[in-house]
Amino acid sequence: MLYVNSLRVPAVAERVRKEFADILETDAGRLAEQIALAEMLQAVGRGWYEELAPHLRQRAEELTGVTPPTPPPERDPDMTVPPPRATVATKGSEETVRLSSRRLVMRGPEAGDIDWVTTELQDLEIQRNTTVPSPYARADAERFVRNANTGQRTKFIITESGQRAGAISLHMHDKRAPSIGYWIGKAARGRGIATEAVTRVCRWGFEDLGLPIITWSAKVGNEASRAVAAKAGFQMEGTLRLRSMSQGALRDCWVGSLLPHELRDIP
Repeated sequence: MLYVNSLRVPAVAERVRKEFADILETDAGRLAEQIALAEMLQAVGRGWYEELAPHLRQRAEELTGVTPPTPPPERDPDMTVPPPRATVATKGSEETVRLSSRRLVMRGPEAGDIDWVTTELQDLEIQRNTTVPSPYARADAERFVRNANTGQRTKFIITESGQRAGAISLHMHDKRAPSIGYWIGKAARGRGIATEAVTRVCRWGFEDLGLPIITWSAKVGNEASRAVAAKAGFQMEGTLRLRSMSQGALRDCWVGSLLPHELRDIP
């Protein structure tokens, strides 16, 4: 993925090829590169990485001596209008991102959300299965709203038909891959809201932010979160022992990750 994204800038691609020459110049390395290019060209046919298409085809022709065909579009024939991209709104001196999907709107947390967040996070199931403070106080909700889009976190309130349903966030980390987290209020569960929200935020991360990977983790036993991640396309990678803090104690957690071409469309 690093190499493929480097194709945007020829000088960067050349540097990457030099640094990984011992791998890329072997038969196995050339085969792996061809497979990666083929997968990315298939993704182009689904409407992703369109700006990379000329570089991908050029490199594929250099490797094989054959100009690769343009893959036929694989978009949903019932989808006459492409999914809306992110919109950016200005609030005071800050810019907040607003995302929309088939049923949902995801917007930045506001002061008017504080009481609702406080009430929803009294749910012991959310406290057990996430890293939110336990017990959860109104001051915690105030902090959630105040720090919603500062530093390396982007947090959203998930709404359906104007009604709040949950929260979701995309976290950037200095020395490890980006990660996603989410919770859904009790009244909104069982309707596929979490899966739709996760898919939309991940697509924003890949297409608008250019992320190469997004990671997921959940406390062992949180089957609902695991099912949501799997439906979105996350690949389960294993269990980490005593790695996540919840309710004042370290817990074992499941981990997984998602690459751009693995993201699934929600029907």
